[in-house]
Amino acid sequence: MPTPPSGTIRFSDISNEFGPTTNVSLGAYRLNGGQNVGTLSDLSLDTDIPKSGSISMSQFYNKRLNVVINYNNLPDNSTRLNARESYNSGSPGEIVVIGGFRTKPTNPQNIKLFINTNTRIGSATGNRRNVALRTGDWRDSNNNALTSVVLECGPLSKIYGAGGKGGDANGGNGMNGTSAIGIDYPTTVNNQGRIQRGGGGGGAGAFRQYSVRVGKKASTPSYSTGGGGGGGAGFPFGAGGSSVGGAYGLGSNGSGGASGSHESAGAGGAGGSEAGAGGSGGQFGSGNAGGGTANQGGGSGGLNGFAFVIGANGSKSGGGGTIIGDDISGTPI
Repeated sequence: MPTPPSGTIRFSDISNEFGPTTNVSLGAYRLNGGQNVGTLSDLSLDTDIPKSGSISMSQFYNKRLNVVINYNNLPDNSTRLNARESYNSGSPGEIVVIGGFRTKPTNPQNIKLFINTNTRIGSATGNRRNVALRTGDWRDSNNNALTSVVLECGPLSKIYGAGGKGGDANGGNGMNGTSAIGIDYPTTVNNQGRIQRGGGGGGAGAFRQYSVRVGKKASTPSYSTGGGGGGGAGFPFGAGGSSVGGAYGLGSNGSGGASGSHESAGAGGAGGSEAGAGGSGGQFGSGNAGGGTANQGGGSGGLNGFAFVIGANGSKSGGGGTIIGDDISGTPI
């Protein structure tokens, strides 16, 4: 529990909250000028507790244990993180109790929690509400809020929704992009990096079946295939849609679409003779439709994902940095 907000405060109140010092010294709680964790630097035990100089009992009124879920040391290709699950299990990442005087509390009631990222984190394809990182829900069985949550995204932090796959020729639809961050709990966002929704895949181009008459010769039945759709931007990025064979007569086969990259969309593939070209994937938004023909319409582009998916118990404040995409209300996946 937090230390008393007023009135009598005892050394035992401080020790119970932050853990005991080896020499029962109030000065030990100054943390030798501040503690660094991930991209968080010069941290005090809690707000306004001195890191140097004089320190007194009155400066410990209404203070709480600070805990950091440190994702800074994860591989630069991590996907699908859930901060509450990381806290409970201790991995992935590192759980750091500021001060180091005690271990993390099993029940995180009334602590201050920081989620710190500074690597690339990706989502998964499929449902548009699939997210790369979820805060998780920090409420108890009676729906009471347990803690305060701050998401601290460092300057190298890149949190991406997944890009949608391009549609396969002939005329296949592009797949939807997915989302970056799921907010299951009231969260303050301090972003110095990049938060980006996934782009939708482009639709594939249509085939064309036709006849060609050259001079006095009989008409030549011909068939051309359409181009594949381009993949959407994100992590993982969307693959380009495939081409198909089967051209005959004076027709030709289209080409496959190009895959996207983390921050760029893939171009649609060229259509065969008189067939439709594939649509480009979405850089950060929806994919483009594939080109149609007299025989068939091109495939539709996949829809974009979202920067934040905000659950029924969630809310978001703050921002900063580069944020590409909108918020949507719904259950993060």
